[in-house]
Amino acid sequence: MKQVDTAAFILTDTNFVRLPQVSVKWDSLNKVSITHAFKTGSQYRVVLLKQAVVDTANQTLAKADTLKVVTRAESDYGALLLRFSGVDIAKKPVLQLLQNDKLVIQIPITGSSYKQRLFVAGEFEMNILYDTNGNMRWDTGNFATKQQPEKVIAIERKLVVRANYDNEAEIKL
Repeated sequence: MKQVDTAAFILTDTNFVRLPQVSVKWDSLNKVSITHAFKTGSQYRVVLLKQAVVDTANQTLAKADTLKVVTRAESDYGALLLRFSGVDIAKKPVLQLLQNDKLVIQIPITGSSYKQRLFVAGEFEMNILYDTNGNMRWDTGNFATKQQPEKVIAIERKLVVRANYDNEAEIKL
């Protein structure tokens, strides 16, 4: 995507009544995140206006569209507690979680632990990216300025998050 108009994403209930207190963000991975106080096991609609997205050929949607969204039950998620040791916080580390060699979640590491109550269940490969410029993505080096590429450390073991379970893991470097 070349451009995303976050104001053109409208969250509604099943009767197409616009919901208040909705935040829509577009991130560096070209993912759109909609934040709202969602109720578990409920149905919603996301209305995409024509100007919602522009691709690299400057094309927009042919017409407005509506997506059905159903939230999961709390028991479909796992609680996650990660403890970090040997990670240099000054180098702005980011925990990257991958599935099928595709980056799915990035977590900036700002302390010795990370905790999230509703975490998506699944099996993840893990990398630590030392994101020295803080842009949340790996950057190559520059030969002309003698700048080295950002360092990525693959973690040998996988992170398994089980649904409806308190998951804990320690990540040592």
